[in-house]
This record gives sequence, structure tokens and C-alpha cells, in this order.
Amino acid sequence: NGPAFFLGCLMFNFVTQLGQIVAEKEMHLRSALTTMGMKSSVYWFTWLVINMFWNFVSASLLCIFGVIFQFDYFLKNDPRTYIFLFVLFGFAMVPFAFFCSMFLSRSRTATSFGFAMYLLAVIIQ
Repeated sequence: NGPAFFLGCLMFNFVTQLGQIVAEKEMHLRSALTTMGMKSSVYWFTWLVINMFWNFVSASLLCIFGVIFQFDYFLKNDPRTYIFLFVLFGFAMVPFAFFCSMFLSRSRTATSFGFAMYLLAVIIQ
């Protein structure tokens, strides 16, 4: 099913981002950076920029390959509309990953939680 595949491509970023953030939390890397003088706002801003960049790349590649391979889904409307929609979804998932990372203390649990969120999204869809 096409929409579940598109959702899976974008949710993969959420799962990996959540796992990476919690892994840094688990290894106490942020506290080490704070000890060295890095501000918390700079730490979160860099995560935000990096994750939004990768979400933009993923959404763009998804749409570009959808047009190249002539998927009906991407031929019905202007591909820029889909890029915009997918990028906005990815950008919305970044703060959600930050929020979820507050409640998770192990990266393994965070990855499982991320996949559970994907399954929930597929069911709701």
C-alpha cells in the first residue's frame, strides 16, 4: 500500500532520531558537553537543524523517485505539493522526538517506542 510506504519512509527518520537522542542521553554526552561549556539551547538547536535537514533530504528523495518511477500518487498533483507536505510532516516529528526523549532512558526502548508509534500511525491511517 503506497501511503503506508510513504509514512514508513518518513517515520524511519523519527525512529532513528529518537534513538540517537536517547542514546546520547544514556551515555551522558549532553552533560559532558554542558560541563565543557556548551549551552543547552545550542545543543537542541543543532539537533533541530540536523534532523530537519535529513527530513528535508528524505522527503525530497521520496518525491523525486516517485516522479521518476511514475507512481500514480505523485502524478496526480504537482510534486512540490507532496515535497511540502512530507517536509512539514518530518519537521513536526522532530519536536515530537524531542518530547518523547524526555520520557525514555534507554535507546533500545526508544527504538521500540518509535516502531510502536509507526504501527499506531499505520492503524490510524
